[in-house]
Amino acid sequence: MAEHAQERFILIEDTEADSPISLPEDTPREGKTPQPMNTDGPHEQMPLFFGARIAALPPRQRLNRIVRKSFYNKNLDVIRWRKRNVRHNGSVPYHQKHTFVIIGKGRAAQQAQRIEELSNRLQRCEEEKQKLQEFLDKADDEATDAEEKLALALDIAADAEAELAQRESNHRDAMNSLKEDHEKLVEQIANLESRLEDFKDAESKTQPFANSSKVSDESITAIWAKMRYNINYLANHVLTGCPSERELKDGSINDSCFLCSDGINDYIDQLQDEDMRPFVVEHYIWKTIIGRFFDLGVDGSYEKTWAGTIGKSFITCFEKLLVLCARRQVDPTKLLYCKAEMGEMIGQMIGVDHPELLRVTQMEITAFAHFIPKECSDYKVKREKLQKHIIKIFDDALQLRGIFMASRAYFYPKWCHKEVTGGGRIRFDDKSMEAEGWEKEPLCNGNMVLCNISPCLVKVGTADGDSYNSDLLLVKARVVCD
Repeated sequence: MAEHAQERFILIEDTEADSPISLPEDTPREGKTPQPMNTDGPHEQMPLFFGARIAALPPRQRLNRIVRKSFYNKNLDVIRWRKRNVRHNGSVPYHQKHTFVIIGKGRAAQQAQRIEELSNRLQRCEEEKQKLQEFLDKADDEATDAEEKLALALDIAADAEAELAQRESNHRDAMNSLKEDHEKLVEQIANLESRLEDFKDAESKTQPFANSSKVSDESITAIWAKMRYNINYLANHVLTGCPSERELKDGSINDSCFLCSDGINDYIDQLQDEDMRPFVVEHYIWKTIIGRFFDLGVDGSYEKTWAGTIGKSFITCFEKLLVLCARRQVDPTKLLYCKAEMGEMIGQMIGVDHPELLRVTQMEITAFAHFIPKECSDYKVKREKLQKHIIKIFDDALQLRGIFMASRAYFYPKWCHKEVTGGGRIRFDDKSMEAEGWEKEPLCNGNMVLCNISPCLVKVGTADGDSYNSDLLLVKARVVCD
């Protein structure tokens, strides 16, 4: 806007559109000299000089000639003329407005410089615009690539979601199928167990204990392995609690049960170790079985579960006579022959003392129930499983006791004893022990026993009544080493 402040505007109006324009002549008066015009000053009136020849030209040409002649040497650079017809209401239909824009040379130079600066600036702006356009094009390309990648990622995600949904559906179908198969297998197992129990009951009624002359070592080790399996199941799946020594020895347990004897002091500290707990529980169950059916009980005497009081007296008498033979170095052959004949007859005539077995079973079930976690939701189910497996284990132990007493061979379980020298610890022996776990590698005779899980089973002599000077290890002891 400031650039037009130096422009000269001259407005000439005609009263009629076709009338000639008469401009006043500036004739010098006497004694005066015409003053030159400064066309660079704002809004100053400039004198015009007219000749007689110009007066004969048409109005528009005459006007141009007058203006150019008057201002050509007056430091002017540009003359622009504009004509506009203006209508009016009244007797005069319209008239013309003539506008002249006259720019001085000084101002023109400034405008030229300004135009050059603006041209340079415009060029820089064009260059900046080109750079910005290139950047914008690059950004557009990157945005397009990003959109394509995003679309590809969305497609991949959609495919992954569809695949995941399909896998989940297949997994649910497979789980439902497995559940149905599991239920069928559980039902079949229950039926087989029921049939097995019926078969055992029928077998026990027809033949309480096997004939010693027909029982092989494989049959004996098979019964022992069956006991081991049931004991392992109880320790790992039913008796999973870690009661304290005080809880095990409180008044709710009968004083004649194993857990109230000194045997509970074995590995009582390791019972709180989750890794050692199953082995310690197995040790307690094996201790109970050996003390109830194969060795002296808590009260220092043999149990009467096998053949009642008569069987108890017979076992006690035989064990004392066997110790006496060893002390006096007497051949025990006749004693073992007599033991086999009397044991087979007593087993067939009396068999198992069921009331005594029921009393012992309930007592030990009550004691070992302390190893069932009290906070578990299926306490009742685990209590029933405990009772079921304890009965099975005790039945197998009584069957082995009957076989041992009716055989001419002598069978006895043997715990690994602590060494007198060496800090009272048990050293591992691969000939008589089977390691269930160990820490130091390699496992060798230098490892020390941390837990004595179950005893070994030794056979002296044969069922034919000979070779009493040789021992046969039927089952190795099970231990956990360091």
